[in-house]
Amino acid sequence: MDNTIGSSQLIINSIKKNFKIKKILFKDAFMDKIIGGIRGPLRKPQVKFIELIDDYLIKKKIIPGLSLLLTAEKK
Repeated sequence: MDNTIGSSQLIINSIKKNFKIKKILFKDAFMDKIIGGIRGPLRKPQVKFIELIDDYLIKKKIIPGLSLLLTAEKK
């Protein structure tokens, strides 16, 4: 559902109508916008480092994650 709705809360509220949400995780505050340009033999550790920074900033609520990952089960 990439770029189809501007509010993750609308998605969560819709899912809650028929499912019990087990876990919500937000990812990709900025990582997805810069990793495509990384090249060379050191790209894997560089991407991992950027991912760690991205995840840390989201976890500390410094910047919001833009990708919603959610697990739920039928009520």
